[in-house]
Amino acid sequence: MDVGCFSGAMLNRINQELPSNFRDRVSYVGIDSDQDAMQHGSNKYGLITFVQTNLEKKINLVKQYDVIILCNVLHELFPNEEIEIRRERIKSVFQGVSKLLNGEGEIILLDGIRPNDADKEIEIELVNETWRKKFEKLVKEYTAVSLTLKNISKNKIKTNKFTLSVFLTKARYLDKEYWTSEAEQLYQYFSAKDFEGMINKSGLHVEEVTPQALEIEKATEMIIISSLSEELPAKNVLIVAKNC
Repeated sequence: MDVGCFSGAMLNRINQELPSNFRDRVSYVGIDSDQDAMQHGSNKYGLITFVQTNLEKKINLVKQYDVIILCNVLHELFPNEEIEIRRERIKSVFQGVSKLLNGEGEIILLDGIRPNDADKEIEIELVNETWRKKFEKLVKEYTAVSLTLKNISKNKIKTNKFTLSVFLTKARYLDKEYWTSEAEQLYQYFSAKDFEGMINKSGLHVEEVTPQALEIEKATEMIIISSLSEELPAKNVLIVAKNC
């Protein structure tokens, strides 16, 4: 089951990657609140069963699933709530989803990740003045949470790991016409420790935690990597958790 499946493209891709003699043994369910997207997927991918539901309310499903996918969906929930309230409500949604696993089922989760040492101060050097100004724009216009920045010299700045992680995930939107909307959205709600705590509290066992960094080619377009005293913070995390 893909939670927040939109048109079901991911489930279709998974099906295409399976050996042909195995496909008939797998059934697919996608849930989303966007009826138009699911209708498009139903017309395009006949193999998926779509269920319209609102994750922010009760999930009206009783079937047990072998695998549940949560790909970049949790951070989209409860956009109008205060951050701490959102965090608690997101945890509640995850707990509800976890109850849909069968006895040995797995959840595969991909979402933004907050550095464990989010407040740690670091110095970085931007590639040029253009990127320094973009960093300044981010800090000034980002409204989801407060960010930090102190100019040191020319394109060298002092910030913290959380602000850098936001920059790495939001930089591509800074010149887009929908930047104002992006500036209101937080991607990094939970650290790896937070995710593990949420998962364990839901009665699952964490099998794998894999932070994923921004591709180095993209990072070097913005930052002089040699100026960093440590690795870039991850942009998201892949977690596999199994029912106990």
